[in-house]
Amino acid sequence: MNAPIDVFISNVPADENHRKVLEKHLRPLEREKRIRIWSREKLSAGEDRRAVIGSMIETAPHQNATVLRKCGYHRAAFYTQS
Repeated sequence: MNAPIDVFISNVPADENHRKVLEKHLRPLEREKRIRIWSREKLSAGEDRRAVIGSMIETAPHQNATVLRKCGYHRAAFYTQS
């Protein structure tokens, strides 16, 4: 069997419910060990959110992305701060 694919989910806080629904739909693949899901829910207290997320993006073996967004996400502070 092939190694599981890492699925990294990044979302703004306003879209937390959408992330939960997406993860619910992906759970069967995770149980079959076909994927591993990671989201900021797995951050530990005190971890640097930006550094961890940046590292996840930069070290991802596959650079595919599916973006679920609603109007106005690009104005969220997390995405507009440098």
